[in-house]
Amino acid sequence: MEIRRIAVPMKATVWSLARCRRFSSARVVFAVALTLSLGAPLEATVITVNSADGGPADQVAECTLHSALLAANHDSADFGCPAGNGLDIIEFAPAVSYILLEEALPLITEVVHIVGPGRESLTIDGDDLFRPFFFVSTADGSLVADLEIARGAASDFGGCLFGHADDLTIQGVGFDSCTAMGGGAIATTGDRMILERSYLHQNQADEISGAVLLSGTGHLIDRSTFHGNRAGIRGGAIQTGADVELTITRSTFFGNESEGSGGALYVGGVNLSVTSSTFAKNVADSDESGSGVGGGIAHEAGVLALENALIAENFRGAGVRSDIELLTSRGSLPAPDFQPGARLFVSDNTGAESELPEGTPNAFGSMIGASGAPLDSQLSAIGAYGGPTPTVLSASSSFVIDKGTCPGEVADQRGLGNPASGLRVVDRPPFDIDDGCDIGAVEMGAEELFVDGFESGGLDAWSP
Repeated sequence: MEIRRIAVPMKATVWSLARCRRFSSARVVFAVALTLSLGAPLEATVITVNSADGGPADQVAECTLHSALLAANHDSADFGCPAGNGLDIIEFAPAVSYILLEEALPLITEVVHIVGPGRESLTIDGDDLFRPFFFVSTADGSLVADLEIARGAASDFGGCLFGHADDLTIQGVGFDSCTAMGGGAIATTGDRMILERSYLHQNQADEISGAVLLSGTGHLIDRSTFHGNRAGIRGGAIQTGADVELTITRSTFFGNESEGSGGALYVGGVNLSVTSSTFAKNVADSDESGSGVGGGIAHEAGVLALENALIAENFRGAGVRSDIELLTSRGSLPAPDFQPGARLFVSDNTGAESELPEGTPNAFGSMIGASGAPLDSQLSAIGAYGGPTPTVLSASSSFVIDKGTCPGEVADQRGLGNPASGLRVVDRPPFDIDDGCDIGAVEMGAEELFVDGFESGGLDAWSP
């Protein structure tokens, strides 16, 4: 049994970690060492899972995921898993590609980085019976990266992952077919969760938030795709509640649905910023009971700031266009922040006519359609068009091309941009209104920014 110890500083500055665009979790320990705050070094043990068994280890040399978590929690060896020591790294042997859980995994009580070989190379399957990961409040600063979590189930919240810890980072993770009462895939009560380069697909909540349910502040969702998630009441992909602060950037919401309001996103008392993201073909009131509005976004309360967002071909029920709708229950709460210069594309402004006046462009530089005269976004089907997650593309004749603004963005959702400038914008003068960025999550004509593949998230970009 080999025990490897790596010196890392004590506390993580997670926002710095998320904003390091060349970060790859395959070398997470080195990236962490570069982005953590200064402090006394702490030795971290690398614990390698060498068995695909879905329960506790029962042989001397065997290290299952269950036993690896026990070793990390208690800083003591468990069969073939070496004792943890502070911040522990759990990785997986190449032969381990699929783990079907036989019982619930231990609660995660200490900071741990669970790092897989890639979303397509390792699946942890909850068998529609078990929630794979539960981080308690003492596990602040933990990370899950580069693996698939499927068929997790919970009777309460977070079918595949529940985070009660602050500073939880999720990178390059697939969440597929997870179920819960709320937050089909993920629920978190801690602050500053980062969800990056992840794909949330066909997760379901009986009540609210088909994919992600958030409380707390300082959350970031970046370069992620929400596809085919479903909620029984509100928020097909996400519902945000009171006192939540959330930033969504360079992400795609496609084909999500809710039986109530907010086919993709339900905003219910929050400071929410959405930039360079795409909302398409989401459906509210999917059961056609007449109880829901806002196929793309339903806004009830709080401040909603949109910039460079593409919101198109979303529906209420079977055939009523519904991209953004403002609920009358907003009362005296602050209105959405559709500020001049936001550079939006909205195919139909029904439900937000005064806030989103029609025009191509309108007086604020946005492309806005109206009832009876909706704009055609000319979007493709969702698919693999480069980068770590599925996205949708726009036709070269679409109103979104070069009509947006994305100052300072170094790449689109796929990690692609303009190699000549090292930025996202691929401009086609004289068609642009602002800086020539395309509206939405994807920049048409964009290429690899680095020949070594850093921006695309490729693991082969990292030298040993």
